[in-house]
Amino acid sequence: MASELRWPDDQRSDTGIDVRSLELDPADVALLEILRRPDVMDHLLHWNAGTALGADTRRRITASSGLAVIAAPGTTLSDYARGGSAVEAVWITAQQHGLAVQPIAPAFLYAVDVEDFSELSTPFGRELQELQSEFRRLVGMPAGTLPALILRLTFSEPASVRSHRSLDRVSLLYG
Repeated sequence: MASELRWPDDQRSDTGIDVRSLELDPADVALLEILRRPDVMDHLLHWNAGTALGADTRRRITASSGLAVIAAPGTTLSDYARGGSAVEAVWITAQQHGLAVQPIAPAFLYAVDVEDFSELSTPFGRELQELQSEFRRLVGMPAGTLPALILRLTFSEPASVRSHRSLDRVSLLYG
């Protein structure tokens, strides 16, 4: 997901999520800048300190007004497209009703088989598989369904900066 973030000095500012739109405090922005470095992530792995990264997400989730787990009925390419459309519809509707929306995509969310978990993380593949099973059980997601995304919903002021796509890029995508 870090590859989707756009920093103020980024040359590709017409796509992705502008980090300023996340409305993070300066300490969280600094932390995000540090965590996007592969060498830092390697150190966290070596020190087995990655669980600390989940503490902030856990805090934000428990402070949420609500969570939406959007799922599609299968795992075909068409199901992925339907899931994406559903995410977009929920996101737009939530914002129309004054809710702020934050996507949450745990590493295990899209894995469908043992090879996916191993590719995500060889040392933690089994643990990610167990986390996914627990997640699916907690939200009552039937086997064979595809989780599209988790949306954290809160009451908040509108973002001071909007992420955007250039009109040229949109016309290429939807032309």
